[in-house]
Amino acid sequence: ELFSRIDTMETGYIAQEDLDMFAQSLRMPRAFVHDFVDEGETSGDGRMSFEEFAAFVRSKEISLRASFDSLEPDAKGRITGDRLKK
Repeated sequence: ELFSRIDTMETGYIAQEDLDMFAQSLRMPRAFVHDFVDEGETSGDGRMSFEEFAAFVRSKEISLRASFDSLEPDAKGRITGDRLKK
């Protein structure tokens, strides 16, 4: 679903300008998505296919989860301000 929201021209690929427009539509700074395609595309064509996008997003999800878990969330899966101060 997210891929389709970014690929508004329905080309089957996402280019950096697609992400820039998506960020703008959400009133996010372009810097937030800067170099997203360069980091995630693996074919060297300067755009991301759905498969490249899915793999890249999944890798970021795994990395974020590991970072979150390293902060030792409580039994309810939450991190308190006190926990962050440690």
